[in-house]
Amino acid sequence: MIKTLTSLRAILAIMIFLSHSFMIDDLFSGFLLKNGYVAVTFFFILSGFVISYNYQRQIDQNEISYSGFIYPRISKLYPLHLFTLVIMIAINFGYILNYERDILKFIINLFLLQSYVPLSEYYFSYNSVSWCLSTEMFFYICFPFIAGCFNKSKNICITVLLLFILVPVLMYFTPSEYLKSIWYINPFVRIADFILGIMLYNLYTRVKTINISRLKATLFEVMAVFLFAAVYLFYANPDYVVYGYSVLFWLPALSIILIFSLEKGLISRILRTDFLVKAGNYSLCFYMSHMLVIVFYKKIIKRLSIESNCYIDISLIFIISCISAILIYLYFEKPVTGYLKQYFQKRAAYNAV
Repeated sequence: MIKTLTSLRAILAIMIFLSHSFMIDDLFSGFLLKNGYVAVTFFFILSGFVISYNYQRQIDQNEISYSGFIYPRISKLYPLHLFTLVIMIAINFGYILNYERDILKFIINLFLLQSYVPLSEYYFSYNSVSWCLSTEMFFYICFPFIAGCFNKSKNICITVLLLFILVPVLMYFTPSEYLKSIWYINPFVRIADFILGIMLYNLYTRVKTINISRLKATLFEVMAVFLFAAVYLFYANPDYVVYGYSVLFWLPALSIILIFSLEKGLISRILRTDFLVKAGNYSLCFYMSHMLVIVFYKKIIKRLSIESNCYIDISLIFIISCISAILIYLYFEKPVTGYLKQYFQKRAAYNAV
């Protein structure tokens, strides 16, 4: 495990939380908060990097079967998705019983297929953030088949060049009503981010042994963060919204992930602290539960007719989301994932006899 990248997940999850804070009050609808959804691009690239870090060698050397790879991935994502889906239904009790279309939405959500439907009423239905897991699951299904395609420098260079040229051009010619459903949600398109993460891992294996002083490493870390900040501020221009769905943040994301994966600078030293690493471990649960907390909190405030302060609201929602994430991780995700992994391992061992 690369601790800095685990901690980075916590920061990205908070960015996404802040991007949804406009649901609490319009005061939080400014671009500095609302555009935090660009963290999704970091997540997808980071996912490709981390999966390659954990499985690339085993797949290249045929040390793991397809089922040996995919079952642990399903064990990690699906139970948490199912858990949060049930809670969202409980919060909106009776919602799926009212309309036939809602039954269809439920079935699509149940099987993590919502990101394939190019309609916001489907891919943002129920626990709206779960579309990301739908897209992520597609990446995992594909990974064993594409992992070995990017080991050579020539393949990496050609792929990167094509992506950085073709994607912006295709974005430019995409009708505005389909921009989000195609370039932000669709797994067949977002797999470009995941592939960049795979290629970045192969670059990492070539540079991780380079000797570099802490001062130089810290300088590179600061430059990477500054690059992201500069692009983020540049993204305030509404003319570039579509590019921010992915391609505009590819270079900052690749730079940050690669430089911090080396763990040699002072900022990396901070990110390696136990507190931030634990926060990174809770980040998926935080991501999946914060929308439940926002929806439930707003319902309670409305039902009780309480006059609230937006700053108190967002603070309470954040704290409750953090507590919920820790509890879900400790008492649901961790034990359930562990049980399922053991079950699949025993099943694999039994079939091998």
